[in-house]
Amino acid sequence: MFADVVRVKNAVRRSKTKSAVDAIKMLMNVLVERRRINNVGISMRVTESFFGEKMPNNKVLIVDDDKEFLEELDETLRLAGYDTVAVSDVDGIVNTATAVKPDVVLLDLKMPKKTGFQVAFELRLSHDSDLSFVPIIIMTGAFKDDFSPLMNICNIKRCINKPFNPLDIVAEIETVLAEK
Repeated sequence: MFADVVRVKNAVRRSKTKSAVDAIKMLMNVLVERRRINNVGISMRVTESFFGEKMPNNKVLIVDDDKEFLEELDETLRLAGYDTVAVSDVDGIVNTATAVKPDVVLLDLKMPKKTGFQVAFELRLSHDSDLSFVPIIIMTGAFKDDFSPLMNICNIKRCINKPFNPLDIVAEIETVLAEK
């Protein structure tokens, strides 16, 4: 596995690829080619999608003010077999979430208009009872222990630190879906 990652890393350097999505595509091709994808810790359901078998698509609502990061994460999750809706503006997010009916929400913690905690709290207080119980994963560059009480109040299931490996976010999504 380590040799495969080094091989991909060197190929990315040679090709001057700066996109995380291109790097993950290369890594997935290597892993699929060697049939070692289960060793990365991804659930069997996601693994099957890489081998071309049909899997049910779960909807993921991604909310982040960084448009470049948002596009890359959106493409990565689509490659992993998810239906995604990417939103960079938090105005009207409850209406958007009500229309989309996501299975999971990925939410940036630090945004200019509202924090991720404010958005999560709004989603919890929405009049749509289904939306109130949608699992939320926050994404942040700096997690603090002080966040734990707020996570509990807002019913946030997980926190993942940026930058993260795309396989890690897929694993987090699968974990919260399994707990649902």
